[in-house]
This record gives sequence, structure tokens and C-alpha cells, in this order.
Amino acid sequence: LLHLLLASLSKVVNVEIQPEMFLDWEYPDPTTIRMTMRCNVKGYCSIGFGSEMDNTDMIACITYDGVTATMIDTYGNGHDVPDNDTALGGFNDLIMVSNAVTANTIECEFDRKLNTGDKYDGVIEVDNEQSIIWAWYDTRAYVDH
Repeated sequence: LLHLLLASLSKVVNVEIQPEMFLDWEYPDPTTIRMTMRCNVKGYCSIGFGSEMDNTDMIACITYDGVTATMIDTYGNGHDVPDNDTALGGFNDLIMVSNAVTANTIECEFDRKLNTGDKYDGVIEVDNEQSIIWAWYDTRAYVDH
């Protein structure tokens, strides 16, 4: 569990969560956050906006083929692989800006509204402390970590 102040700075903020995982963010406009997840793994990395996996908005950056990465907008219902928001009746509220995959790293840059209106997405509050959970896995599958 990590508590981050998602401050409304005019520059990009960079945080090393673990040696395997990095998170950057900025605000391209007053209603949107742009985040970049970079992980020194071959499979996936993810973050969740909450203090535990249960009832938590989560976002995953994953490569299945080792060539491109994709984003998954998910919701945690316990300590299993989170469900896609769309499978629960919600929406995919992520807009991929860019992605990169190398032999040992993956990276996803994406935009998301601070308040999407989706009941499976948490509201991101600028200048307030936000609890963040994270996971990563070194296998090209979205599985329990």
C-alpha cells in the first residue's frame, strides 16, 4: 500500500514504487489525468485506487505477445484476477496514448477522466492523498500474482 499525493503540478511527477515498477502522472487538462506505468517485467503491471483489492478500481498494462501492450480497465472483487469493467456492465474509460514493449519491460501511457461517472471507477481527487495498490507479474498472462 502506498499513499500518493496526486498533486496538480505543472510538471510530470515520477515515483518509483518498487525497483520493478514506476508510475508517472500529469494533468493535461483540469478533468483528466495522464499516467504512465513502466515495469521491468515481461508480463503485466497494475495499479488500484484503494487500500485493498476488494471493491477497488484497477488498471492493468499487459503484453500477451511481447510486442505490444494493452490496457485493461478492471474492478477488484476480492483477491482474484479483477473483472473487466465492461463484463460487469461498466465501461472501458481508458484512452491509450502510447505503449512500448522490450525484452524485459512494458510501458503504457494513458488518459482517464478524474471522474468517469462509471460506478466501477473511483474518483481521483487532485491535491488529496490517494491510496494506491499495485501488482506485477513476469509472465505474459493476466493471472493472480
